This record gives sequence, structure tokens and C-alpha cells, in this order.
Amino acid sequence: MRRVEGGHRLVAGTADDVAADIIAWWHSGIVDGFNIQAPVLPDDLSDFVEQVVPRLQDAGIFPRQYESGSLRERFGLTQVASSSDRYLKESGSA
Repeated sequence: MRRVEGGHRLVAGTADDVAADIIAWWHSGIVDGFNIQAPVLPDDLSDFVEQVVPRLQDAGIFPRQYESGSLRERFGLTQVASSSDRYLKESGSA
């Protein structure tokens, strides 16, 4: 494991190693989410999903299913007109 340019962290090892590192970071409270940067797509991403994600789910830090509705709805935010809707109204085309 090492820090790489841009403050990103590189974790290498078995699925157990990678999952253990992510779980430790999660439980430490220093992070609230992760972005996965798989070097070889789609193979490395498939490996992560098939091998690491189940371990994270077993640890209770990755959902097995998501709530219904959009992210905006789950946060209780109102629906906002899209930029194209606003443009049409402002230009008088709507």
C-alpha cells in the first residue's frame, strides 16, 4: 500500500487484503465513501465487484440493496427544473 500522486491511496493484495483496508478506513471515521479506480477495465472492476464487495457487505459497510427513489428524493430535496427547461422559459420558447 502506498500513497500516490493526488493523495489517492493504492491498495494491492488479495480481495481479503483490499476489503480489510477499506473496512479499517471506514471504521476509523476518516472517510465516508470511496471511489474505485480500477487500472484495467472491465476486468479489475469485475474482480472488485465479485470479490471485494461481498466482503464489504458482510461487514455491513456496503449496501446489499438501495432504497427506492432518486438520490434527490431520498434527501428530501425539491425537484428542480433542468437547465434546458430554464433555457426554454428564459428564451420564451416554452
